[in-house]
Amino acid sequence: MKMRVKKLVISSIVMLLVLVLSACQSMRSYTGPDLHCLIYDNENLPVHNVSIAINDKQQGASDIRGHFAIALKQGKTYTIRLSKEGYETIENKITFDGPSSLFYVNMVSEKQLLDDAFKALRQKKWAEAKKLLERAQAINPSIGSSYLMAIYYFRTGQKEQSLNLLQSLLEESSENEYVVKLIGYISSTD
Repeated sequence: MKMRVKKLVISSIVMLLVLVLSACQSMRSYTGPDLHCLIYDNENLPVHNVSIAINDKQQGASDIRGHFAIALKQGKTYTIRLSKEGYETIENKITFDGPSSLFYVNMVSEKQLLDDAFKALRQKKWAEAKKLLERAQAINPSIGSSYLMAIYYFRTGQKEQSLNLLQSLLEESSENEYVVKLIGYISSTD
């Protein structure tokens, strides 16, 4: 009886070792993607569905975790372009040194730029506000970015430019009460 239990224990250990060694062998032979890309916004939230192109060839999109992976050849230089509607497009050249690399990317949305521009305007950081607004308008020349740009022009003594921009906004959307009020306020100042 003791001999049978001993044989059973030994054969169980041998089987377990065979399973572990075969799992290790299959893991060693795995050749996964070489470049891992993690894409986040300014609040460190993942940005999903980002279009990824390498050397102008569409490769896919980031997943819900902001992750994308692809196999690349070591020692080659690649141009990586990341784009998504409502975000600044990012284009970088990288030389892939392998065997595996992590490429961390911060993508900035129009909303984030407008929020930062609004803060800069409130703090009277005029040059910073202008740069942020220009970047936001390059993504999407929206009413929001144009309205804040008109405020920037007015606050920096460019009253005519401010009024011209507001008038063009009024032509696009005559229902916008904030544009009407700002035109009235700027027109009443000297």
